[in-house]
Parts: sequence; C-alpha cells; structure tokens
Amino acid sequence: MHAFVDESIRQGANDGLYVVAAAVVGPEDLEDDARRAVRAVVRARQRRFHWRNEGEAQRLAMLGVLRSLGVTVRAYEAEVSARRLERARALCIERLLWDLGELEVDRLVFETRQEHNDAKDRRAILRAQKAQVAPKNLSYVFQAPEAEPLLWLADAAAGAVAAALSGQTDAYVKALAGALAIVDVGRA
Repeated sequence: MHAFVDESIRQGANDGLYVVAAAVVGPEDLEDDARRAVRAVVRARQRRFHWRNEGEAQRLAMLGVLRSLGVTVRAYEAEVSARRLERARALCIERLLWDLGELEVDRLVFETRQEHNDAKDRRAILRAQKAQVAPKNLSYVFQAPEAEPLLWLADAAAGAVAAALSGQTDAYVKALAGALAIVDVGRA
C-alpha cells in the first residue's frame, strides 16, 4: 500500500491549525486507474488540483473520487503558533509514521516543499525510524503535485479537514464519512 501526503495550514491572529493528511491508495496495481479518475476532475487546461484554488463543485468532485476509489484517509492535526509550524508538521508526521503499520503502508509519497524543507521531513523520518516508531524498510519520496496526481487526494483531504476544524464548514468532512479518521496530536 502507498500513502500520499500533503498538508493544510490555517493561521489565525494568535495561533492556527496544521493538518497533515495521508491518502492510502492500494493495491499498487490500481494506482493508474486512480490517477485517471483523479485527473478527470480537473479542467482541461488545469495543471493540477489545489484545494485553495478550487470552487465547491471541484472540491466535492475530488472528495467523491476519493470515496469511490475506496481510499482510506488519516488526518493529523496540531494547534500551532506561526513560529512553530515545522514542529507541528514533525509531530503530525511522527504520528502518521506510527500508524503506518496498521495501515500496511510500505511507501510514502510526500508533496515536495523545496529541498531544504524536504530535508527536515527526511530528518523527522530518520528520527522516527531510529526510535522504532516507523518501519526501517519504509521507502519515501518527494514529488511535485503536477507529477503525481494522487497527491491531489491528500490535498483535498487536508483541505476538507482544515475547513471543518477551523469552523469554516463540516460539509466536506461529511462527504468523507467512513473513509476518514482525524487524530489530534496536540499543541506544537
């Protein structure tokens, strides 16, 4: 099984919310069909799906594809101040890595955040592996969302959860009922 990972951040005046979502897609031989289904949601000239740029119809369509594919979603949320965003991300990723065994994930695909930020994630993964929180044989890569459409599922899930937890709307999370588990990792 492979998990595709992305985040959503909501900043308030004093603090905010950091959400990391993992969309678990599998088995691997169905991933090409899943990519075709995900690509069908975006408009003809659109390079990718990105939650914050989409209207409600596109968002609901992507969540519908996520449900129709039988994708399992885990979302990890942390309350955070603007100065502690990387700490919040590390906490969310650490908990995600802990849950990988239950999800039977052997490969993670993260949306790249530029090399210097990807290096921070690599360090968090290595720390988790040394602490035996993450499987030693776990493979992971960083890819651009234009190159890996299955990252769009994680983007949609993270956006839906952030919208609900920030009080914007819970309609999107309701569209994921049964496919979604949200884990509160605390304050960073």
